[in-house]
Amino acid sequence: MKKISLADWGHIAEIFGAIAVVLSLVYVGAQLKQNTAAIQAQTAQQVMSTYAETNFAIIGEEALAPLFIKVQNGEELTAVENEKLGVWAHIVFSNWEQAYRSHQNGLLEEEVWAAWDIYFRWNMEYPFVLDAWVNNPIEGYTKSFTRYVNEEVLGGETE
Repeated sequence: MKKISLADWGHIAEIFGAIAVVLSLVYVGAQLKQNTAAIQAQTAQQVMSTYAETNFAIIGEEALAPLFIKVQNGEELTAVENEKLGVWAHIVFSNWEQAYRSHQNGLLEEEVWAAWDIYFRWNMEYPFVLDAWVNNPIEGYTKSFTRYVNEEVLGGETE
């Protein structure tokens, strides 16, 4: 039996070292995947929480729920009522932008984004929501989100 030289021991150590590096990379990859999933879940929860808060304002605030009924019945709104609905619409837009940007950054899964996007697009069917977007006096949204809504959602109708 041949004695193992110091050089041979060095090669064996290099092999074990390479195996250890590969295993640690696999472990780090698994941790990154787990962390990404946790961030995606947290982002989805944040979008849902903002949505819930907005809707609780509608059903819990005596001043907002009747405004939606008036709009649905085609009744004319006062200037104060229009302002309240406009503020609500901008809260919806801000939440939509948060979801959009989270999706763009890979923090909101495609399936979750698609479901929220359908909901937000549905809100644009309310004339006062569309009007709040088109006649937005402050344009307080990012260029990429504004372009998305104007071009992809509204098909360039606001230009």
